[in-house]
Amino acid sequence: MPVLIATALLGAFVWGPLPTTQAAGLGTAVTANDPLYLPVTARARIGGVTIGLEVADEQAEQIRGLMFRPPLADRRGMLFPFTPAQPVSFWMFNVPVSLDMVFIHNGRVRGVVTAPPCAATPCPVYGLGPRPVDAVIELRAGHAAELGIAVGQRVRITPRR
Repeated sequence: MPVLIATALLGAFVWGPLPTTQAAGLGTAVTANDPLYLPVTARARIGGVTIGLEVADEQAEQIRGLMFRPPLADRRGMLFPFTPAQPVSFWMFNVPVSLDMVFIHNGRVRGVVTAPPCAATPCPVYGLGPRPVDAVIELRAGHAAELGIAVGQRVRITPRR
């Protein structure tokens, strides 16, 4: 069964003010409408380019993703790792800017999708259908093309030093 990574899964099903939650790994309570900012703890090397990555490896972080955030800086992204590899779909509810989604499996780019924001449900979902991936990197829209990221390229993800 595909996993739906919703950048605002909580907001899609809750009416009225969203509750206060404990942001995974942040140690402080935030309201559900606050953006999630994670430290850059990894990097991806794709086609001679290095991208600093915030790593959303906990479910709460993956659900929040880039909701309520301005565009990412150049050569910055958010990594969503999946173990084991699986089909995944993302939606853009409460993400105010378009994003490039780079779908990765076994160290290779399997697809690049540009998704527009979605302010009201129902929102479309984006993914590679039934094809499994083990990671997705989100970048600001258009940045994948600017960096020359293409299907088939090797991707090396390492902890930041």
